[in-house]
Amino acid sequence: MDIQISKRVILDLPMSYAINFLHTQEGTLGVCASEGLGGCFTFPTDTLEPVHRVWENAGGCMSISQIAPDGTFLAVQNFFKGFNAKQGCIVRSAPDGRGGWRTEPFLTLPYLHRFDVIDVENRKYLIASTLCRNKEFKEDWSTPGTVYLGELKNGVGAPEALWPLIPELTKNHGFYRGTHNGRHVLLISGMEGIFEVGIPQRAGDVWPVERLLEREISDAAIVDIDDDGVEELVAIEGFHGDHITINKQINGAWQEVYRFPAPFAHVVWGGSILGRPSLLLAYRNDNGGLLLLRKRDESGAYYMEHLYIDELVSPTNLAVDSQPDICRIYASCGRTQQVVCYTLTSA
Repeated sequence: MDIQISKRVILDLPMSYAINFLHTQEGTLGVCASEGLGGCFTFPTDTLEPVHRVWENAGGCMSISQIAPDGTFLAVQNFFKGFNAKQGCIVRSAPDGRGGWRTEPFLTLPYLHRFDVIDVENRKYLIASTLCRNKEFKEDWSTPGTVYLGELKNGVGAPEALWPLIPELTKNHGFYRGTHNGRHVLLISGMEGIFEVGIPQRAGDVWPVERLLEREISDAAIVDIDDDGVEELVAIEGFHGDHITINKQINGAWQEVYRFPAPFAHVVWGGSILGRPSLLLAYRNDNGGLLLLRKRDESGAYYMEHLYIDELVSPTNLAVDSQPDICRIYASCGRTQQVVCYTLTSA
């Protein structure tokens, strides 16, 4: 591929994991946090400095989502390695008016792994997925988790109630917001498959749920990778699996059309990069790569070309800002324990 790549380390962060954007009137911030006790930090996405600390001596952060225009966000805490998450919770971090941040408890939800906050007609809804209900030992999967739905009180407060949107989902890892058939959707995946949750256009409407695949999937994304006007499903096969697949709807059924090895695959992202449909894939074992994949041509078999953006970094999560002539990938890199910005331009 005729792509130029530059790399810049933003900060060192032990057990770097969660990463996302905060969009404010002053500009866009990146926010990143540790799955250990390495803390949470923000940085401006344009200059990448200065870096500001949000919290310290806390962690186990799996997910981050903004809830207010000033940058106030929610984040998971207390989900530690080995699925040690019985004390799992959400905290709320808000600017304190003095250049710092104030972090306080928001909601307790044991084994909470992934969540997002969705705005529907200026009402904010929390969609939160737990890994399981309880654990007696690390590989105890006898009690499935649940995907919950609840409305934030006055847009910033904890929901007064949570309803089961998907009553049973085990080993949830995938939680992806995208567009499918012209609708805004969430793809939520686990041992029972990939579930598509439709985001309603009006507050108070039903959130429809449909199962797209019925095999164990770790993470999923949706993208029209062959540019034929119909989106494909991209999936990490199995929990923290070793392959990704591209699945195309043929005669009304999803069929695998491409498979690529990726040991301990952890991230898939789909969208346009430098004007062409693309996939980003990150995996944690072996050479710990971050790759860009594209279909070689618009017709014929699924021959995919791939470009290693970096190796020996083992990204755990990505935040992607893709513009027509430039793409910036902000990556939490677990192996190097760094947060990195990769800039892609046409060579």
